[in-house]
Amino acid sequence: MNSRGISAALVAGVGLAVHGATIYVSPTGTNNVANRYNTWEGAATNIVAAVAIATDGDVVLVTNGSYAVGSTVRLTNGITLVSVNGPAATAIYRDSGVGSMGVLEVSNASAVAAGFTVTNGYYTGARFYGIGARLYCGTVSNCVFALNRDGGGYPNGGTALGIYGGLVTHSTISNNAMYAGPVYISGGILQNSLITSSSSIDWGGINMSGSALVRRCIFRNLNVDYSTDPTVTLNGGTMENCLIHDCTSQSSSGRAVNQSGGRLVNCTITRNTSFASVVAGVDRSGGVITNCIIYGNGNNTAAANYNGAVSGVVFYSCSPGLTAGVQGNIVGDPQFVNPAGGDFRLKVGSPARDAGTNLAGVVDDLVGTARPLDGGSGSGARHDMGAYEMDGTTGSFEVGFYGVPPLSGINSLTVVFHANAAGADRAVTWYGWDFNNDGSCELSGPGLATVTNMFGPGRYSVVLLATNGSSQAAACTNLDCVSVVSTSLYVSTTGAQEFPYDTPAKAARNIHDAVNSAAAGCTIWVGNGDFATTNQILIAQPLRILGSGPDSTTVHRDAAAGNFGIFYLSHPDALVAGMAVTNGYGNSANAAAFRVDSGAVSNCLVTGSRGTGFWFPVTIGASGRVVFTAVSNNATYSGGVNVSAGGVIEDSLIAGCSGTDRGGLYLAGTGRRLRVIGNSAHGAYGPGGVHIQAGGRLENSIVYSNRFTVSFLSYPPGVYMGGGVMLNCTVAGNIADSASTKGSGLQLAGGVITNCIIYGNSGAGGTNFVGSAAAAWYSCAPELTNSAQGNVTGNPRFQDAARGDFHLRSGSPCINSGITLAGMQAGVDLEGKPRVIGGTVDMGAFEASASGTVIFLK
Repeated sequence: MNSRGISAALVAGVGLAVHGATIYVSPTGTNNVANRYNTWEGAATNIVAAVAIATDGDVVLVTNGSYAVGSTVRLTNGITLVSVNGPAATAIYRDSGVGSMGVLEVSNASAVAAGFTVTNGYYTGARFYGIGARLYCGTVSNCVFALNRDGGGYPNGGTALGIYGGLVTHSTISNNAMYAGPVYISGGILQNSLITSSSSIDWGGINMSGSALVRRCIFRNLNVDYSTDPTVTLNGGTMENCLIHDCTSQSSSGRAVNQSGGRLVNCTITRNTSFASVVAGVDRSGGVITNCIIYGNGNNTAAANYNGAVSGVVFYSCSPGLTAGVQGNIVGDPQFVNPAGGDFRLKVGSPARDAGTNLAGVVDDLVGTARPLDGGSGSGARHDMGAYEMDGTTGSFEVGFYGVPPLSGINSLTVVFHANAAGADRAVTWYGWDFNNDGSCELSGPGLATVTNMFGPGRYSVVLLATNGSSQAAACTNLDCVSVVSTSLYVSTTGAQEFPYDTPAKAARNIHDAVNSAAAGCTIWVGNGDFATTNQILIAQPLRILGSGPDSTTVHRDAAAGNFGIFYLSHPDALVAGMAVTNGYGNSANAAAFRVDSGAVSNCLVTGSRGTGFWFPVTIGASGRVVFTAVSNNATYSGGVNVSAGGVIEDSLIAGCSGTDRGGLYLAGTGRRLRVIGNSAHGAYGPGGVHIQAGGRLENSIVYSNRFTVSFLSYPPGVYMGGGVMLNCTVAGNIADSASTKGSGLQLAGGVITNCIIYGNSGAGGTNFVGSAAAAWYSCAPELTNSAQGNVTGNPRFQDAARGDFHLRSGSPCINSGITLAGMQAGVDLEGKPRVIGGTVDMGAFEASASGTVIFLK
């Protein structure tokens, strides 16, 4: 027996039973079941057979090899299943000739499984947590769970590891392809383990609930492809001393941690990325956060790192969106040793050293270092924030410092700096401060641990020199730690790329650099020319980005850099105006050209967008607004523009867009004075022109010459209303390419229309109006009942429908035939003319003059 190898397989806290029999498993055994496989020569060749005869206290000892199993290895007795030489030499895998099954299951409190690679688990039924291994109690140690997969998809699928109780320790969960992610835990403990390099549709790393405890674990390089779920879903339990870094999400709600309950304690959450959501760090709706670092996620804005309440729930933690000094929180750079290299320990100058609160139950850190230690901050032995505890009382003399935020500003900025020292002799007798890294100290002498300096426009590296009582010297440089810009920044194709980009001559050559350098309240002036972007431009603070007009300034996606949307606005005072945006790429996670969750877009042209998935060239969120913008000639899965409840689009054109999902506009918010022209849908999920849902409102708009091109029609080419309101709109000239009961103009399945004209729609779709006539008021369509509810059925007498002129001629039955609702007297029509001329509002999008002639405003 190789006792040394067995010791390696069993980690601290997991002992090898010695009072039972030893049952041997070897690829070369002779399967001597009569002697209970009690020698290597007579060993079983099948693990399931060996486990089947084992009783409480027995050890099933497995030598090197890969062992196929045709049924789940179930540890129902108090036995120890252990390999001789660990997971690198010993594997248990599902026989590929066997169908759906998990590989390992532990259901006895005294059972131990240690030292295996568990692989090729496969499950296709209802959602199954634990396709590699399922643990109800007992212990799993020093195992690798890899290359397990499911085939169920939503709502089925599964996880590689399912923990309902017991202990999983010193294990690796990697390279699994699961719909629901690597780990599910609702009870028991997962500790000292690595969860990495997996991709999933649902949870990216782990789903926690109940009494689960996850401690001293690393989650890295995990990816969520589609779902709204993140790397860590924390519904309950405690996550403690964990590191979550370099994980990605493609979804619209992707983030590293989604916390609806439980406790997040002494965790470091950094360098995580969401390609669609503003929040890449922690999105909290419940639970408590203590002693954590949430920093460097997404573009490292406050919104990118943390979303949720703070008061009474976030304590002694570090994140840009918190309030310094309140509940022990800080906001500055935690100063990791080498984040790009994966070293997230804290430098001597970190403000997160000794900045946590001492927690009686948290006695060590991610790597087993005792907590609390004196980290050299002068505050004594206190828990550090984050997953690592640092000792500042031993070793060679070191110094560091940090600046108190804000470290960026406009025109001028005064910054306070604090110095820390560490080492066996950390009593500093002399300080030297060089605020511009020019080799000359502006301040020097004893007692200068805290200093203040004022900076003008520029980017500054600051140097600290120090000497201790033992005449030892140390130095620290914080590169580019202070940034001061002017009110205006410039972007030009011929700029010198000279910070702070405050003149056209010094201009940045790409918008990214200007946005990343700007402070809140700045205006970025973008000159004439075509500007490539190699990643999405996220505007999460009050900035104005102003081009020279869509005919002069173009921003396009550099196709060589991959597929991504171009602009993402997430601040109410963000504005992008005066530019053409082209070649954006939308997918299931993001809009191709503009995602306007908050803020505004004005006077832009969106064209040439492409993509897949359910996102549009332009999406407008609850606090977003798009005005005086043309969205034309885009070909994506979903057509033109999506407006969520609360969002607004006004005075804009949506033309020539095509999609499988729908053609022009999906409206759950408000659209005013829109021209929706010449769009087409070629799938079964929406109309060619406008889809209005509950809460949507379309006013003073024209929907003209849109098409539905498929051979079966679930929607009309013009307008489909599932709810909402359509007021003073003209729906005309839309064409159905094949027969349908949905009509060619309007399908009114829900909602109400008032003062609308639905006329002259044609094609195999037949009728102009399909749906509930009881929901049509003061409107014109041949299928309505004349005079009922103020409706008319006759020819509205357009000026020249064949040429797209839908103004009303004199004598039209639609003139002065609408109902004048509150606010209309002060309103305007599609062209900006007074909405009421002649005492009563007209039907349709255009108000006629008193004589019935057309007035064109230029």
